Amino acid sequence: MDRDTDSVKLPGAAPASPLTAQSLHAFLGMLAARTPTPGGGSVAALTGAMAAAQAAMAVAYTLGKAPAGQAKAIPQHAERWDAWEADLRAQDQRLRAAAAHLEALIEQDRQAYESLNVLLKVPVAARPARPLATAVNRAIQVPQTVAQAALDVLQMCQALREKVKPALASDLHIAAILAWAAVEASVLNILVNVPLLADPQLREQWHRQAAAYRQQAHVGLDPWRPDGASPVPP
Repeated sequence: MDRDTDSVKLPGAAPASPLTAQSLHAFLGMLAARTPTPGGGSVAALTGAMAAAQAAMAVAYTLGKAPAGQAKAIPQHAERWDAWEADLRAQDQRLRAAAAHLEALIEQDRQAYESLNVLLKVPVAARPARPLATAVNRAIQVPQTVAQAALDVLQMCQALREKVKPALASDLHIAAILAWAAVEASVLNILVNVPLLADPQLREQWHRQAAAYRQQAHVGLDPWRPDGASPVPP
């Protein structure tokens, strides 16, 4: 997260706040600019939000406009469609809530890093200890929240594998990969700030937590891996 603060003007650059109010074109221009934010934390949150929205789309198409008629579309579940529909609608609400939560974290990460970045510009000997500790904790806690939310989305995708229409399987698979990527990106965002913590025990705790998120995300994506292969090249 140590990015140079000198900015360059690029097509699509826009005011920095709030990020979620910008057009996609403007956001990409801001992301490409030589500015500290938005950066990897906001991208991780956006990726998680897209995962949740993509999975919600797969659920919406499975439910269709006439839910009662969908039993014919999935014959093996015809006899228990009422319970099936109720479960899908509950998953839809959870996914939409997750997307909204992750969308809000896009801006929260920008604010967290900007607060930390101001303090990191102060000479080390002159940095105020308590404000710095607060800023570092916040810069770790926001990506931790993103990681947990994205992991929840990945687990929802896993639960939906046998429930969405076959035609939506690839969309759900893409949502799962995006959720996995959001967890992985958030782990990196956590770890890059952990060395700034003064307490060695706290640093070790965050390393263990990051490793746990990474392992859970790996397991969450397992159902989509052919023969246990990695989702990305080594």
